[in-house]
Amino acid sequence: MDETNLPPEAGIETRAVSYSKGCYIGQEVIARIRTYGQVAKALRGLRFADNLSAPPTKGDKLFANGKEVGYVASAIRSPALNANIGLGYVRREHNKIGNELAVKTAGGVESAVKLVDLPFTSS
Repeated sequence: MDETNLPPEAGIETRAVSYSKGCYIGQEVIARIRTYGQVAKALRGLRFADNLSAPPTKGDKLFANGKEVGYVASAIRSPALNANIGLGYVRREHNKIGNELAVKTAGGVESAVKLVDLPFTSS
């Protein structure tokens, strides 16, 4: 999470936000999200296809049917899973677990990516 994301987008509002304590900066935005609906994007686990020799980098774009729907927040090669995995923010209409998207790396390589449950597991 960084300054461009809200706690509900990162899925940490139950651990990081108090709805009963006094005033704080950004309280109105957080309260509005809680009252009126969902966030525009959400943090999701990403499992990249095996054709990538290295994991994507922060900021690489995620696409659905040629339309940009998110971006990679972080990625790494997991020796335990023998796969490239990562975290990314994906727009609400495309962030269902199990959805398949495409990632386009800064080097121009395009590959498949699947949205997976967190924490990452070998299945």
